[in-house]
Amino acid sequence: MKKKIAVIMAAGAMVTALSLAGCARGPTRVEMEYGVSYRTALMSQTLDPHAEKNLEPVYGLQGPAAELAAQRYRRSFAIGQTGASSSALTAGAGSGQLSGSSGLGTGSAQLIK
Repeated sequence: MKKKIAVIMAAGAMVTALSLAGCARGPTRVEMEYGVSYRTALMSQTLDPHAEKNLEPVYGLQGPAAELAAQRYRRSFAIGQTGASSSALTAGAGSGQLSGSSGLGTGSAQLIK
């Protein structure tokens, strides 16, 4: 009886050791290449990857025009300001079609803000 218990315990220990050995393997191929697709897409969208090394001034936009563009950009982040972009995002949102609407946000549906 003791011998049978010892054999069962040894077999249990072997099964446990083999089970834990399966968890201790190295990184999978997915883990090794995690993020490669994102980094490749990001790099392919960069026009000039060495632009940060170019220290020459940028020409093409006059001072007053650049200042006006910067002011409009800063105002676009003002609290409580609503613009076309916020309503355009919610125009087609919904769980179904509204009456008189094509489902593309072009019908007579009212926007809820």
